[in-house]
Formats: sequence, C-alpha cells, structure tokens
Amino acid sequence: MISLMHFISATIAGSVSNAEEVIVKPANVIIKNSMAFLQSLGVPESSIYFINSTFLVAVVLIIAFLIQWLSSKTLKKIFNRFGQHRSLILFQDMINNKLYYLLALIIPIGFVRAMIPLVFDNQPKLISFNLLLFNIYVTIYIIRLLIAFANTMRDFLRHKEAYADKPLDSFAQVAKIIILFLGIISIIGTLLGQDPKVLLGGLGALSAVFMLIFKDSILGFVASIQVSVNDMVRIGDWITIPSLDADGDVIKISLTTVKIKAFDNTIITLPTYSLINNTMQNWRGMKDTGCRRVKRAIRIKQSSIKFLTVEELERMKEIAFLSEYISRKQKEITAYQTKKGIDNHHPTHIPAITNIALFEHYCAQYLYQRNDVSSEMTLMVRQLSPEPTGLPVEIYAFVTTTVWVKYEAIVTDIFDHLIAFVAFFDLEIFENITNKTPELS
Repeated sequence: MISLMHFISATIAGSVSNAEEVIVKPANVIIKNSMAFLQSLGVPESSIYFINSTFLVAVVLIIAFLIQWLSSKTLKKIFNRFGQHRSLILFQDMINNKLYYLLALIIPIGFVRAMIPLVFDNQPKLISFNLLLFNIYVTIYIIRLLIAFANTMRDFLRHKEAYADKPLDSFAQVAKIIILFLGIISIIGTLLGQDPKVLLGGLGALSAVFMLIFKDSILGFVASIQVSVNDMVRIGDWITIPSLDADGDVIKISLTTVKIKAFDNTIITLPTYSLINNTMQNWRGMKDTGCRRVKRAIRIKQSSIKFLTVEELERMKEIAFLSEYISRKQKEITAYQTKKGIDNHHPTHIPAITNIALFEHYCAQYLYQRNDVSSEMTLMVRQLSPEPTGLPVEIYAFVTTTVWVKYEAIVTDIFDHLIAFVAFFDLEIFENITNKTPELS
C-alpha cells in the first residue's frame, strides 16, 4: 500500500520532470511578462511578486478545476452508457461510489504538479513547501480512490448470487481500515521526512496498544471469517440467540456489528463476535426444506381414559379413519383370546381397545390426509409422561409452508378440529379450574 502510494507519486513527478526542464524558460517569460503587466498597472514593487504568484496560482487552480469538471462529466456519461447493460453493472456501481469523480482528478493532479515549479520560479523554499503539501494531497487522494474502489467491489459482488448473502461489509471495512492506517503512516512519514517502512518497524512496541484499541474490530474480523468459512449465517437468515434475547432476520453483517430485524420491526444490534461466543439457532434449514415443524400437545384428563365396549366400537366404526383399524384390532384380540383360551365374557377380558388409542390413531390419520401436512417428513402422534396437568398427547408433524401467517392458520385449523373431536371418544381435556372467589353479601 505504502509502496503503491510512493509509486504513484513518483510516476506523477517523473512524468512531468522532463517537461519542467523544457518549459522553464517559457515560464520565466510568462512570469516576467505578467510582472511587467502588473508594474504597468502601478502595483508597488514590494508586493508585485506576491500578487503575481497569487494570480498565477488562481489561474492554475481554475484551469485544473475546469479540466476536472470536463473529465468528470465525460466519464460519468461513459459510465452511465455502459452501466445500462446488466452485464456491465460494475460501471453503475462506480457511479454510485463516485469513482468516476476520483478518476477524473488524475489529469488535474498531474497538471498542478507540473505547474508548481513554474509558478514559484526561483523560490526553492516555496517550491519545496508546496511539493510537500502536494505529496500529502496525493496520498489522501490515493486513500480516497482505494476506499471508493473497495466500496465499488463490495457493491458489485452483491449482485452475484454466490456472494449475495456473504458478509461483504466486514471484508470491505477491513480493507478500508488497512488503507487508512497505511495512508496515515505514509502522511506522517512525508511530514517527518522518514521512510514509512521505518515508522512501521517502530510501531511494533505499540502493537499491544493497537490491539486494545482495535479489539472489537479484530474480534469482529476473525468472527466474520469464521462465519463466512463455516457458512454459519447469511444475510436474510432467521436466527435466534436466546442468551441475548435476539430473534429475527439478519439484515447486515459488518466488521463490528450484526443487525437483526426482529418480528416487531425493531432493530437489534450485536457485536459480530457474539455469533461465535453464544449459542445460536439458525432457521435456514427450515426455509430450505419448505416445511416447518408442529410440536404441540393436547392434555387429556387421565380419569376419562377407558376401555371401549363393543357398542361404542361399533359407533366409532362410522368414521372412515377408524373402521379398518377397529376391525383389525378386534380380529387380533379375538385370535389371541382363542389361542390362549381366554373367556372374552369376563369383565377383565373385554376387547382391549381404549378410547385414547383410537383418538391417537384418528389424529395420525387426520394429519396424513391433509395436503398441507408433509407425509415425507416425520409425522407421529405420541404419549408423553403423565403429569399432574394430564396426559400429554403430542402432535409431531411438519406443515408444508414456512410463511408465519399461513403456518399459524394451518396449526390452528388442525387443533381446532382435534380438540373439538376429543369428546367423541368420551375423553376430556384437562383444565386447571380454580375456585371462584365467593361474592360478598
């Protein structure tokens, strides 16, 4: 970076060095003629050189401004014309980041560099001072040019599908920090007359201080690399970080911060390294499959669970989902009783089909016949451990949408139906009923 800055400065200086030797004499003639003109206007001898130099500086700056203005307008038109083609979107990004404006400064900068020795002819101290200012300006110009280029490449890569969800802001910020750091070192070296490489060598003792100052940036940079290499988070991912109470879509990943848009439209800002230091849940897999899980239980009052009589079973055979299942179970029970010689008229040997078993089978078959429930992914109805609040009958399935509103509508429709059907099986849903406060007379 520093070598590049010196190379560009040397190139600008070298490109005009020979020209200076050729036009020194004409320049002296111009200066003499302008001074003679000022003398004819009655300008005092004591201030004629100052006024003449000021006049020539103004002329040089005006000419440089006109060159820059014309170059800028021309480049912008050219970039606009090319930028209209989708395959050349890079030119539009160059316009958005004012890169055309900075490129248009190259000719004016070279012109000003060539004019400095001519305007301040026979004034070596002024020439040295103005060349010092010029070199500092060139360094600042190179810094601006490289930063604009980094921003342009960041925006250009965002148009590419392979990089659209990558943390490009982080890498662009790292590049800009390096550019600024080396640029400042180069400016300090120019002011002190020291080789910037020597200054960089002397900064080794201050490395601990810099690490403390740029701690968040360093941690963020390392985290950005880990996030990118391991494909942990992409722009647009829905993530949840319980320890930080963060739940929403990632909208930006920069060097030091991650911005998450929560579902209440608030913005959560976290340090980038918090993605590495905390347990994070990424819901991208759910979106990729196009299905979202349902894992919800209906709590059945355990005292309502019973064996069903033959009459009750016949009544329940009217439901298509249950008819084949009941018949099959009855045949299995009859075959078992016959084989074991069990008296099926004994009260303890009635057909061993419970209402909870039929309800669970009905729930599973009802889910299988719904088009909005995936039959290719895990689908089951299971009992969990009994609790004081009832026997949980859990529905575990996946609906074929990840859109939140549609998902909730489907889940509501499923459980509305199942809860309403509980009574058909002579089951009761557990309700934690508290005594009402007695009314005061």
